[in-house]
Amino acid sequence: QGRRIVIDRSRYRTLVEERDQSLWDQSTDEQSIRLLKEQIEALEWYERQIESCDDPQLKSVLAENRDKGKQNAAMLIEWIRRRDDAFHRELTGYLFSDKVLPFPS
Repeated sequence: QGRRIVIDRSRYRTLVEERDQSLWDQSTDEQSIRLLKEQIEALEWYERQIESCDDPQLKSVLAENRDKGKQNAAMLIEWIRRRDDAFHRELTGYLFSDKVLPFPS
């Protein structure tokens, strides 16, 4: 018998059908930050699934979905950058530079 695949979609809901209407009432900036956070969480979820998967074909499909998620996250970051001057300044200062990142030791 084939195994049944169960996908837990409780954390990653579709925007139009399952989202609470109150999200749409929030400002676009809050929405974009929330969507970016959820996209990054989805990337982590895909990475865990890839690591635990034994089937090479399924692993490939999961990796492709993860990589599409990276593209989506990049587009969200760019969308935010275009609308937020402070975010724009910070990204301009660090992205694609050799500047040392100021992380605490």
